[in-house]
This record gives sequence, structure tokens and C-alpha cells, in this order.
Amino acid sequence: MSLRSDLEWTVVNPVENPVDPAAIERLDQILEADLPAPLLRRYWAYLTLQKLHWAIFDNANETIEVFLRLGEQRLDLC
Repeated sequence: MSLRSDLEWTVVNPVENPVDPAAIERLDQILEADLPAPLLRRYWAYLTLQKLHWAIFDNANETIEVFLRLGEQRLDLC
């Protein structure tokens, strides 16, 4: 799950070698196929809270917005 979040971060904040969005889409498909929806939702909520905790202490408003959007994206779908 942490890998999924890290991949999203490279798309939102491009680095030298950004991740192909198709790779993220494929990872999402694997996660959805291998994990029951309630468990995926719990993992996603935990990861979102962990990333938000880090961003809040770092006082990074843009980062906070990124992880709020990412959390809402998955939590609404499960």
C-alpha cells in the first residue's frame, strides 16, 4: 500500500523519472483483485492518515491537499 502512495506522489510532484500512470492503474487493479474491499479500505485509510500526519507536522499545505485527495479517491470507491 505504501508503494501505491509513493507512486502517486511521483505523478503529482514529477521527479527525474516519473511513474507511468498506467503502472499505478495496474497496481490498483491488483490491489482490488487480491484484497477484500473492506480490508483495502482499512489499509487505504491507515495509509492516508499516516501520510497526512507526516504532512501536517511538516507544515506542507500542498502535500496535505495531495494526500487528502488521494485518500478521498479510494475511500469513496470501496
